[in-house]
Amino acid sequence: MLSRGVPRVNGKLAVSHASSDKSLKSHLRSDPHIQWTNIDNKTNILILASDGFWKVMSNQEAIDIAKKV
Repeated sequence: MLSRGVPRVNGKLAVSHASSDKSLKSHLRSDPHIQWTNIDNKTNILILASDGFWKVMSNQEAIDIAKKV
């Protein structure tokens, strides 16, 4: 199976979908990274994304795109 640049677990399943596949649980961690931040009227941008997003885009690239919208 060709991965076409998509990280796979045991060559079977894309990592972003593997967390619900019980046969692959031993290869994965599903502990979320949690950060508490105050959001108020001074907050300009809030970006919520999975780890896959940050593998292809830097923080600054995401901010630049969000500012354009």
